[in-house]
Amino acid sequence: MFKRSSESPFNSEQKFMAVSGHHIGPDGREVYYIKGSIDAVLARCKFYYVSDSSTPALDARTRTLVISQAEEVAARGLRVLAMAYGFGSVESQSQHVPEKANLVFSGFQAMLDPPRKGVAAAIDSLQRGGVQVVMITGDAEHTAMSIARELGMRMGAGNTSCLTGAALDNMSPRELMERVGNVTVFARTTPRHKMAIVKAFQSRGKVVAMTGDGGMWSIQSY
Repeated sequence: MFKRSSESPFNSEQKFMAVSGHHIGPDGREVYYIKGSIDAVLARCKFYYVSDSSTPALDARTRTLVISQAEEVAARGLRVLAMAYGFGSVESQSQHVPEKANLVFSGFQAMLDPPRKGVAAAIDSLQRGGVQVVMITGDAEHTAMSIARELGMRMGAGNTSCLTGAALDNMSPRELMERVGNVTVFARTTPRHKMAIVKAFQSRGKVVAMTGDGGMWSIQSY
Protein backbone atom coordinates (compact mmCIF):
# COMPACT_ATOMS: atom_id res chain seq x y z
CA MET A 1 0.00 0.00 0.00
CA PHE A 2 1.23 3.48 -0.88
CA LYS A 3 0.23 6.58 1.08
CA ARG A 4 0.63 9.73 -1.00
CA SER A 5 1.99 12.77 0.80
CA SER A 6 2.53 15.34 -1.98
CA GLU A 7 2.33 15.77 -5.72
CA SER A 8 3.35 18.04 -8.59
CA PRO A 9 0.67 18.05 -11.33
CA PHE A 10 1.58 17.86 -15.00
CA ASN A 11 2.05 21.08 -16.90
CA SER A 12 3.14 21.69 -20.47
CA GLU A 13 6.26 23.64 -19.49
CA GLN A 14 7.92 21.00 -17.29
CA LYS A 15 6.38 18.06 -19.23
CA PHE A 16 6.12 15.71 -16.27
CA MET A 17 4.09 15.03 -13.13
CA ALA A 18 5.30 13.56 -9.86
CA VAL A 19 4.06 12.17 -6.56
CA SER A 20 5.79 11.23 -3.33
CA GLY A 21 4.75 9.19 -0.33
CA HIS A 22 5.42 6.15 1.80
CA HIS A 23 4.96 2.45 1.18
CA ILE A 24 3.50 0.70 4.18
CA GLY A 25 6.26 -1.54 5.55
CA PRO A 26 9.59 -1.56 7.39
CA ASP A 27 11.29 0.91 5.04
CA GLY A 28 10.04 4.32 6.10
CA ARG A 29 11.78 6.36 3.43
CA GLU A 30 9.67 8.70 1.34
CA VAL A 31 9.67 7.64 -2.32
CA TYR A 32 9.37 10.00 -5.30
CA TYR A 33 7.81 8.84 -8.59
CA ILE A 34 7.85 10.81 -11.84
CA LYS A 35 6.38 10.25 -15.30
CA GLY A 36 6.50 12.44 -18.38
CA SER A 37 8.29 13.04 -21.66
CA ILE A 38 11.40 10.99 -22.34
CA ASP A 39 13.57 14.12 -22.43
CA ALA A 40 12.24 15.61 -19.20
CA VAL A 41 12.54 12.35 -17.26
CA LEU A 42 15.94 11.25 -18.58
CA ALA A 43 17.39 14.69 -17.81
CA ARG A 44 16.71 13.98 -14.12
CA CYS A 45 18.14 10.44 -14.05
CA LYS A 46 21.66 9.32 -13.12
CA PHE A 47 20.86 5.60 -12.80
CA TYR A 48 18.68 2.99 -14.45
CA TYR A 49 16.74 0.08 -13.03
CA VAL A 50 17.84 -3.52 -13.62
CA SER A 51 16.58 -5.08 -10.39
CA ASP A 52 15.90 -4.05 -6.81
CA SER A 53 19.56 -4.72 -6.03
CA SER A 54 21.04 -3.32 -9.26
CA THR A 55 20.72 0.28 -10.45
CA PRO A 56 23.83 1.00 -12.56
CA ALA A 57 24.90 4.48 -13.63
CA LEU A 58 23.04 5.80 -16.65
CA ASP A 59 26.05 6.40 -18.89
CA ALA A 60 26.04 8.17 -22.25
CA ARG A 61 25.81 4.93 -24.23
CA THR A 62 22.77 3.68 -22.34
CA ARG A 63 21.13 7.09 -22.47
CA THR A 64 21.60 7.21 -26.26
CA LEU A 65 20.17 3.68 -26.60
CA VAL A 66 17.06 4.62 -24.58
CA ILE A 67 16.46 7.76 -26.66
CA SER A 68 16.97 5.83 -29.90
CA GLN A 69 14.44 3.17 -28.89
CA ALA A 70 11.94 5.82 -27.77
CA GLU A 71 12.28 7.67 -31.08
CA GLU A 72 11.83 4.43 -33.02
CA VAL A 73 8.57 3.80 -31.19
CA ALA A 74 7.42 7.41 -31.59
CA ALA A 75 8.07 7.24 -35.33
CA ARG A 76 5.26 4.67 -35.51
CA GLY A 77 2.86 7.29 -34.20
CA LEU A 78 2.89 6.14 -30.57
CA ARG A 79 3.10 8.46 -27.58
CA VAL A 80 6.00 7.69 -25.24
CA LEU A 81 5.70 8.06 -21.47
CA ALA A 82 8.90 7.69 -19.43
CA MET A 83 9.05 6.79 -15.73
CA ALA A 84 11.60 7.08 -12.92
CA TYR A 85 11.83 7.11 -9.15
CA GLY A 86 13.98 8.41 -6.33
CA PHE A 87 13.77 9.24 -2.65
CA GLY A 88 12.48 12.34 -0.93
CA SER A 89 9.45 14.56 -1.25
CA VAL A 90 8.12 16.40 -4.26
CA GLU A 91 9.18 19.63 -2.57
CA SER A 92 12.77 18.49 -2.04
CA GLN A 93 13.10 17.15 -5.58
CA SER A 94 11.66 20.32 -7.11
CA GLN A 95 14.53 22.30 -5.61
CA HIS A 96 16.99 20.49 -7.89
CA VAL A 97 17.72 21.52 -11.45
CA PRO A 98 17.53 18.46 -13.75
CA GLU A 99 21.27 17.80 -13.87
CA LYS A 100 21.42 17.74 -10.05
CA ALA A 101 18.70 15.11 -9.67
CA ASN A 102 19.60 11.52 -8.78
CA LEU A 103 16.61 9.58 -10.06
CA VAL A 104 16.53 6.00 -11.31
CA PHE A 105 15.14 5.55 -14.82
CA SER A 106 12.75 2.59 -14.78
CA GLY A 107 11.60 2.51 -18.40
CA PHE A 108 9.03 3.88 -20.80
CA GLN A 109 5.72 2.77 -22.23
CA ALA A 110 4.16 3.56 -25.58
CA MET A 111 0.49 4.10 -26.25
CA LEU A 112 -1.65 4.61 -29.33
CA ASP A 113 -3.98 7.61 -29.35
CA PRO A 114 -5.31 7.59 -32.92
CA PRO A 115 -6.91 10.63 -34.57
CA ARG A 116 -10.68 10.77 -34.44
CA LYS A 117 -12.65 9.26 -37.29
CA GLY A 118 -13.19 11.79 -40.07
CA VAL A 119 -10.17 13.99 -39.30
CA ALA A 120 -8.20 12.86 -42.37
CA ALA A 121 -11.19 13.54 -44.63
CA ALA A 122 -11.70 17.00 -43.10
CA ILE A 123 -8.02 17.89 -43.60
CA ASP A 124 -8.15 16.68 -47.22
CA SER A 125 -11.22 18.80 -47.88
CA LEU A 126 -9.61 21.90 -46.36
CA GLN A 127 -6.35 21.46 -48.24
CA ARG A 128 -8.17 20.97 -51.55
CA GLY A 129 -10.06 24.17 -50.76
CA GLY A 130 -6.84 26.18 -50.47
CA VAL A 131 -6.53 26.18 -46.69
CA GLN A 132 -3.11 25.53 -45.17
CA VAL A 133 -3.51 23.13 -42.25
CA VAL A 134 -0.82 22.90 -39.58
CA MET A 135 -0.55 20.81 -36.43
CA ILE A 136 0.46 22.39 -33.12
CA THR A 137 0.98 19.72 -30.47
CA GLY A 138 2.78 18.85 -27.28
CA ASP A 139 3.70 15.45 -28.71
CA ALA A 140 7.28 14.52 -29.55
CA GLU A 141 8.51 15.40 -33.04
CA HIS A 142 8.64 11.79 -34.29
CA THR A 143 5.13 11.04 -33.03
CA ALA A 144 3.67 14.23 -34.47
CA MET A 145 5.30 13.76 -37.88
CA SER A 146 4.06 10.17 -38.11
CA ILE A 147 0.48 11.22 -37.34
CA ALA A 148 0.68 14.14 -39.78
CA ARG A 149 1.74 11.79 -42.58
CA GLU A 150 -1.01 9.33 -41.65
CA LEU A 151 -3.56 12.15 -41.95
CA GLY A 152 -2.28 13.21 -45.36
CA MET A 153 -1.04 16.65 -44.29
CA ARG A 154 1.03 18.39 -46.94
CA MET A 155 4.73 18.36 -46.11
CA GLY A 156 7.56 20.54 -47.28
CA ALA A 157 11.02 19.25 -48.12
CA GLY A 158 13.69 18.63 -45.50
CA ASN A 159 13.52 19.98 -41.96
CA THR A 160 11.11 22.80 -42.85
CA SER A 161 8.17 20.45 -42.18
CA CYS A 162 8.61 20.55 -38.39
CA LEU A 163 9.67 22.99 -35.68
CA THR A 164 9.92 22.10 -31.99
CA GLY A 165 9.21 24.28 -29.00
CA ALA A 166 12.94 24.28 -28.19
CA ALA A 167 13.69 25.71 -31.65
CA LEU A 168 10.97 28.33 -31.22
CA ASP A 169 12.58 29.47 -27.98
CA ASN A 170 15.70 30.41 -29.93
CA MET A 171 13.85 32.39 -32.61
CA SER A 172 12.87 36.04 -32.60
CA PRO A 173 9.28 36.98 -33.57
CA ARG A 174 10.65 38.15 -36.91
CA GLU A 175 12.44 34.86 -37.56
CA LEU A 176 9.34 32.88 -36.63
CA MET A 177 7.19 35.00 -38.94
CA GLU A 178 9.56 34.22 -41.82
CA ARG A 179 9.55 30.47 -41.07
CA VAL A 180 5.94 29.58 -40.27
CA GLY A 181 4.78 29.58 -43.88
CA ASN A 182 6.92 26.50 -44.61
CA VAL A 183 6.11 24.52 -41.45
CA THR A 184 3.43 21.83 -41.22
CA VAL A 185 4.03 20.48 -37.70
CA PHE A 186 4.95 22.29 -34.49
CA ALA A 187 5.93 19.68 -31.88
CA ARG A 188 6.72 19.74 -28.16
CA THR A 189 4.94 23.08 -27.82
CA THR A 190 3.35 24.82 -24.85
CA PRO A 191 0.41 27.27 -24.80
CA ARG A 192 3.00 30.05 -24.90
CA HIS A 193 4.40 28.68 -28.15
CA LYS A 194 0.91 28.26 -29.63
CA MET A 195 0.13 31.93 -29.12
CA ALA A 196 3.46 32.94 -30.70
CA ILE A 197 2.73 30.76 -33.76
CA VAL A 198 -0.73 32.26 -34.25
CA LYS A 199 0.68 35.79 -33.95
CA ALA A 200 3.36 34.92 -36.52
CA PHE A 201 0.74 33.81 -39.03
CA GLN A 202 -1.32 36.92 -38.36
CA SER A 203 1.78 39.07 -38.88
CA ARG A 204 1.92 37.62 -42.40
CA GLY A 205 -1.61 38.90 -43.01
CA LYS A 206 -3.26 35.51 -42.62
CA VAL A 207 -6.60 34.67 -41.05
CA VAL A 208 -6.18 31.94 -38.45
CA ALA A 209 -8.81 29.55 -37.09
CA MET A 210 -8.05 27.02 -34.39
CA THR A 211 -9.81 23.82 -33.40
CA GLY A 212 -9.05 20.69 -31.40
CA ASP A 213 -8.26 19.74 -27.81
CA GLY A 214 -4.97 19.95 -25.90
CA GLY A 215 -3.18 18.74 -29.06
CA MET A 216 -4.70 21.68 -30.95
CA TRP A 217 -5.07 21.87 -34.70
CA SER A 218 -4.38 25.27 -36.20
CA ILE A 219 -6.02 26.04 -39.54
CA GLN A 220 -4.52 28.96 -41.36
CA SER A 221 -6.54 30.25 -44.28
CA TYR A 222 -5.66 32.57 -47.10
